[in-house]
Amino acid sequence: MMKLKISFLAVLLTNLVFASQGISQDLNEAELNKNLGEYKLTVENVNRYAESVDALVAEAKKNPKIAEALNKEPTKNTITLDEMGKELESIPSFKDILQNNSLSSRDFILIPIAYMQAAILTQAPPEVIAEMQKNMQGRFYMPNVELVKKNPEITPKIEKAVQGLSDMSPKK
Repeated sequence: MMKLKISFLAVLLTNLVFASQGISQDLNEAELNKNLGEYKLTVENVNRYAESVDALVAEAKKNPKIAEALNKEPTKNTITLDEMGKELESIPSFKDILQNNSLSSRDFILIPIAYMQAAILTQAPPEVIAEMQKNMQGRFYMPNVELVKKNPEITPKIEKAVQGLSDMSPKK
């Protein structure tokens, strides 16, 4: 079984950029696929995610320890989504920001990944989607693709959030 290399910030930025982010965290692919295969995006949770990121970025500007914590080396080699969520919640202000936006740390991790996965599939021809559904059963949630297609207003919100988190990563 292949393991994906993911760090805290990389998860927040989406698992689609991990190869170029110098990532140092192992996340079990089977667990991630199972969660993505069941994760239902809504416009409301995308909005809550974007609001949470805005608040996190604003807090990081006041407290540089937040950006440092997001970019720190993980405490163990392999981590579950729940363990990653707990580590993220240990970051100053993070848990409060999520609570203020009625969002769990698990949602905060999965929303950008599920969105990017769905956004990519919106561009795929129907035959490619059909083949993926056949061969990748349980690895993505098809209603998320329809949500992204029907609600293009969420795209700039996710893009802004991802950019805000990216701006907190150290420049190489």
